[in-house]
Amino acid sequence: VEQDAGLAAECAADGVQILGSLERYREARALLGSDRIVGALCEGVRHTAMELAEAGIDYVAFDQNTPMIFGEGETSEQGDPITWWADLFEIPVVAFAPASIDTVNTLVKAGSNFIRPDDAMWSSAERAADTVKRYNAGIDACD
Repeated sequence: VEQDAGLAAECAADGVQILGSLERYREARALLGSDRIVGALCEGVRHTAMELAEAGIDYVAFDQNTPMIFGEGETSEQGDPITWWADLFEIPVVAFAPASIDTVNTLVKAGSNFIRPDDAMWSSAERAADTVKRYNAGIDACD
């Protein structure tokens, strides 16, 4: 469920994805307990992602097309958030911007644990199944 931990709890959903914020994480975790997933879209903000990791987030998601935002006093280098995260943390990272099949190899090599296909996959059950099959084949080819 996107952004609504109360709805996730009410529907007995597997979990919720929140916008990256320590306060939102704590609220969602209190509602869902430790046996459901709470993940966060961190929008490339390095400090927020690290705070959430320390608090126990189940995964972080970054728009892989948006450079990392560094905080005051940190290097001004901009980098790929997926690679930065995967190099430093064990908590799974999601490539959140819809990714084409052509980018699967790059995202896997960067360290992405999950890749979000284009939303068009949901237009039919057949298209969803085909999309999953093609993306899994692309991921398998990276091994």
